[in-house]
Amino acid sequence: MKHLENKSVQTILVITLLFLTVATPFILFVNTSSKTDIKKESLPKLNSTNRTLLHYYDFENDIIGQDPTGITLSVIEPVGCSANIEDLGDGQQKHVALYKSGSSGRVILRDNLSYYNKTYDAGELHFKFYHDNSLFGIWFLDSIGILFRIDFWNGVVGQWAISNVITNYTINQWMNITTYYDISNGWMFDLNGVRYGDDYAYTFEHGNANGIERLSWLSAVSGGGDGYFRIDDIMFYEIIIKSSRQPGIPGYNLYLTISLVFVVSIIIVKLRRKK
Repeated sequence: MKHLENKSVQTILVITLLFLTVATPFILFVNTSSKTDIKKESLPKLNSTNRTLLHYYDFENDIIGQDPTGITLSVIEPVGCSANIEDLGDGQQKHVALYKSGSSGRVILRDNLSYYNKTYDAGELHFKFYHDNSLFGIWFLDSIGILFRIDFWNGVVGQWAISNVITNYTINQWMNITTYYDISNGWMFDLNGVRYGDDYAYTFEHGNANGIERLSWLSAVSGGGDGYFRIDDIMFYEIIIKSSRQPGIPGYNLYLTISLVFVVSIIIVKLRRKK
């Protein structure tokens, strides 16, 4: 009989341990998720606290007339084109100026995010631009190709050489733009503080989206006219999206350990009393 009782107690012990292991995280998550877990639907509104600054380039230490020196930056300058540091002499800080002339190819400023040996499923890009009426754009690229793009032409913001018009801006004036993306949802942007495509309303150009590897500011190859696109204060943030599978609950592991030790101790005491 004693053997059967011990067997029953052991069975209860196993069931209890399994219950605590499986049920405790669920109970804790249900009771605290609204306070501790940040869902994708709420990310990001402006300046999300769940972000990490990857890099910031203000070009103030770069040399006028030379290429930008940022560790992840590179340029492509076809014949008749340039991508150098300049200062307009109007009080504006140093910046990168992309100049397009002729039809020999695209002038490009690249930001190689994969330099850090990872890609980015969600991010926030800030920069300022000063533009004339020529055709320039920015591409967000993953391992497949262009995930999405924003084009700028003659005071219009849109896509695909402005075949899809989104809004307007003032040429020959510094503008602030912040772009947000999440490969599980889509993308949106703010232009001088005004939101377009709220809640990731804009879709990607291909399926099976991957993390962003590279950003490219670039001109058209031949169309869109000659001109310039000036860029300053580039900031890229990685957006951290917490998974509901692993709720960020302070002391969770300690709580679970104490609970298990407490239950096991009680059962061991009962087993000893029965001997």
